Amino acid sequence: MAGKDLKDLLVHQLKDTLYAENAILKALRQLAEAARSEEPNGALAVHLEETKGQMELLKRVFKLLGEKPESVECAAIKGVIYEGEEMMGEFGRGEALDAGLIASAQR
Repeated sequence: MAGKDLKDLLVHQLKDTLYAENAILKALRQLAEAARSEEPNGALAVHLEETKGQMELLKRVFKLLGEKPESVECAAIKGVIYEGEEMMGEFGRGEALDAGLIASAQR
């Protein structure tokens, strides 16, 4: 595509990141519901709040650039979330699941 410049690239990357952050919010809520002990629940709650803050920052950047905060699909985050969902199905409930949920959230 001719005519694309560095600002276009930046905006595309921001849209990709916005998609990922929205997907992470949904996934973190699912992971928190699946966790059985306090440790992963607390860590996931902190991560959830951080993600909300990151989304607010992204929206401010869009506004500074004079762009509408839209998202474009991010295949990478879809893969990470899929792995987390697989872990919930494979390990059911218990310590192994809680450890796996923390690992998924860290990814």
